[in-house]
Amino acid sequence: MKMMQGAIVATLITVLCSSFYARAQTASPQQTLNQYVAELQSNPNDMVLRGKIIALAQTMSPQPAIPEEARRHYVVGKTLANGAKKPEDFNEAIAEYKSALLAAPWWPEAHLS
Repeated sequence: MKMMQGAIVATLITVLCSSFYARAQTASPQQTLNQYVAELQSNPNDMVLRGKIIALAQTMSPQPAIPEEARRHYVVGKTLANGAKKPEDFNEAIAEYKSALLAAPWWPEAHLS
């Protein structure tokens, strides 16, 4: 009886894992990217996830578009950085750059700022 229960549990686990794997395989790169970005927004300090996003984006053709939200934060950050007079003035610019990279973590130019 216990062997039968063990076999049933093992079969269920195999079926569930196969189902999850099949779903993961059918997701488009854009869907996967969207999922990763959503996860990153919940945990912005997850550097491993950021690396996965960048690696995935580099394999996509065409490259993922940069959302308008990211561009807006980037421009505000650049404007604030250019107008900074003392070191603490850069804090707002840094926050804007971080927001840009949270919306588009694969954006190389934003990483250079």
